[in-house]
Amino acid sequence: FEDREYVASTRYVWKLNTAGDTWGQVLDVGASDTIECMGHYDGYIYVGLTTGKYYYSDTGESGAWTQCTLANAIMHEVTVAPSFSSTKEILVLAQRPNIVRTSISPLNGGSAWLDPPYYIGDEYSNITSLFVLNGTLFIGKEDGLYALPVDGRPVKVLDYSAQKSSTNFAYHTNWQGITYINAADDILEIIGGSGSLYSIDYVGPLHKSPELATIGSVKGVTSDDKNIYAVYSVGTN
Repeated sequence: FEDREYVASTRYVWKLNTAGDTWGQVLDVGASDTIECMGHYDGYIYVGLTTGKYYYSDTGESGAWTQCTLANAIMHEVTVAPSFSSTKEILVLAQRPNIVRTSISPLNGGSAWLDPPYYIGDEYSNITSLFVLNGTLFIGKEDGLYALPVDGRPVKVLDYSAQKSSTNFAYHTNWQGITYINAADDILEIIGGSGSLYSIDYVGPLHKSPELATIGSVKGVTSDDKNIYAVYSVGTN
């Protein structure tokens, strides 16, 4: 946010100083709640909580945060997406287990969050992620991957009901225009096509390297300008 790095633990948010050598605490959400996500939109940084309404700030400095008072402001996942009906991008939040809402004015005194919301799948499977590919909003859940096209009708793109997991589709990155995301302890690549057409393939070790004796569990996916990386926990390590 504003060319500065931020990190969060369960309770605190830290900001890296301009020298790049010290982290300073800028937000404490208290012992009674837990930080779920961070994002930025329209000049503000947002911090979503498990039970309380999100915080936002236009500077990210200590003492410069406001807790939202709007209705429907529980934010477990957050992303920015192209608008379904106007030219301004929209802020998208997800609330477990299966609620997605949008807003173009998410500050106190704004126009509030979409209500009724979009219901993604059933309430027996939690939302694990939000991301955008080729202008389409995708929603990861424990039981599969969903797309939400401009008509507002969720489509289940991948069904993982038989391999349901709390970490399915939780970790993702975009590298060279392709989205890489975890599912069932493997890595998938999703290549956007025209309209609602997508090419999906396995690229992780589970399918590509069947000779491996131990696969492990995916704990993160990220990338830089040259490579994509997946972090695995193997055994007790």
